[in-house]
Amino acid sequence: MKKKLTRVLIAALIFAVATGLVFADSSGSRNAAEGNSPESEVAFAAGLTFYSQKDEQAILRLTNLGQTEMRVAQQAHYIDNIGSAGSIAGNAGTQTVLEPGETKRIEFHLAAPCSHGENSILSFFFEYDGYWYLGKVGQKNGIEYFLDHD
Repeated sequence: MKKKLTRVLIAALIFAVATGLVFADSSGSRNAAEGNSPESEVAFAAGLTFYSQKDEQAILRLTNLGQTEMRVAQQAHYIDNIGSAGSIAGNAGTQTVLEPGETKRIEFHLAAPCSHGENSILSFFFEYDGYWYLGKVGQKNGIEYFLDHD
């Protein structure tokens, strides 16, 4: 069990370093340094819903609390409840658009059956005010988002 947890933590660290993530509120972001910071603040509420304890679907409940349209990409990545499967690719089939104040359920079909629970995490990409972000949501791990994830 310790070996699996260590592997998952190392994989997450490698992913974060390889993608060069910068926390969205960081004053050191590339766009802020160039004077191209987002005009409006990203604001959303999110949660995960599951049909069963193990299946090939993860449902993102997402509410756009901001003042600008939010576009969610069809691709996502999922880490299951026990962290044993690594990152599983997910696909919603199409991009989803949320207007300010709108709530939608986005169903991501996963590449393999996964266990679901409070430790599950879904990472998804979204565009807000002309900038792309990486969002992460999980019951136990909360919500966070990153700017300049490329």
